[in-house]
Amino acid sequence: MFLQATPDAAQTAPVAAPAIDPTKFREVHNVSLGRCLLACRVDPSGKFVATGGMNPQLTSVPLADSKFGTAEHRAVHKGWVAALAFHPAGGQLFTSDYTGMLCGWAFPLALETPTWTQSAAHKGWVRTLAVSPDGSLVVTGGNDNMVRCWSTVDGKLVRELSGHTSHIYALAFHPTGMHLVSADLRGIVKHWELPAGREVRELDFKTMYGEQGDVRLSGVRSLTFHPDGRLLACAGMSSFGGLGDGIGAPTVTLLDWQTGQQQARLVPKEAHRSFVSKAFFHPAGYVLAATGGVDGGAFLAWKLGETEPSAHIKLKDSAWGLDLHPNGTQLVCAHHDHQLRIYDLLPPPA
Repeated sequence: MFLQATPDAAQTAPVAAPAIDPTKFREVHNVSLGRCLLACRVDPSGKFVATGGMNPQLTSVPLADSKFGTAEHRAVHKGWVAALAFHPAGGQLFTSDYTGMLCGWAFPLALETPTWTQSAAHKGWVRTLAVSPDGSLVVTGGNDNMVRCWSTVDGKLVRELSGHTSHIYALAFHPTGMHLVSADLRGIVKHWELPAGREVRELDFKTMYGEQGDVRLSGVRSLTFHPDGRLLACAGMSSFGGLGDGIGAPTVTLLDWQTGQQQARLVPKEAHRSFVSKAFFHPAGYVLAATGGVDGGAFLAWKLGETEPSAHIKLKDSAWGLDLHPNGTQLVCAHHDHQLRIYDLLPPPA
């Protein structure tokens, strides 16, 4: 069963929380896009998924049964397309690449070129971006250790946030839109108050940073808030092994947002040489995550309030991007082996 499009009305969150069963996680469809995929996002209507990967192409894939796999490509970027996000109301897509370019697109992709472009939004790789809940700002973080806020309307720079001392890997807006968090390679998470851009506090996740000789490992790779804003999930890798083995534990740490105190540390029992590339809260009361690394990929699920995984299922290859369809029952995943895969969280039909 392929993904089914949701109604035309734009949606910013999944519809009513379905009674999913992560233990029934299964692949239902896939399409090969010809290069290693690094990111994927489902548009708010649920009709398309946008992907980027190890070439300059932005790709849009329709999710209807009859058209799945009929991809549209746009080749405006100059380097690998590593991060993308939709406007919460739909109608706009934002993409970034390894050369520092940031683009704003009308969506669906009716035009061959973006509506606006910042060719040098950062010096080097733009690793992450996020859109504010009200849709007014797209925020980027890159290898120049900077966080920058841009207008979604015309791409003009609104504000710069400085203070990180290493590459920025993850960004997330609090559901109120008044707070932003940014995370870097060395495991530092900064809390910014908006719109002033004032740094409020620094959260220490240095346990998610490791060095093996000249190799720097992990960092905080994913940040996401619970929809009610009470919890922040920080994900990556911890418990690093010896020199050169790359072994660590895929880890999701849940923090109380008000106090900054750790509420839970979620780690699978089995050893991995991989990290959590993406984690988020499912409205049915789960934390869902995907991993990638030397040992390939895995799907992980924890019921909120529990530390033992409800599901730990090996994937066919590393997963670098993961997103939830607005129907709440299916996941879209960008894989290292060029495949965009669709997974279901419901039992197969009888």
